[in-house]
Amino acid sequence: MTNDPAHYRRMSEPFETVEQSNEALAAFFADVRSARDKHRIAEVVVLCEISVVVNNEEIRGSAMAQHGDSARMLTMLAREFGAEQARHEERIALITARARKAAIR
Repeated sequence: MTNDPAHYRRMSEPFETVEQSNEALAAFFADVRSARDKHRIAEVVVLCEISVVVNNEEIRGSAMAQHGDSARMLTMLAREFGAEQARHEERIALITARARKAAIR
């Protein structure tokens, strides 16, 4: 995990058209397919969220690609969801503990 706010802001800029966002997603997913083959990774699930301007309004959409045994995807996603949820709760607990410690001072 990286923390680069300037990079994140650049990546968060919305696409100007739906067509541009679809082209970007198609190219990205093609790169994922190539990387999967290159590195011999059998099971891959990629979940993306993008922003695009539609009728002068920024909207968010998501897309997913999966490669490998489709019967394993739900189990993979559930396992990683649980792990990410635990990491999130640990971060919240750490932030809360730091805030309490700072308030005592």
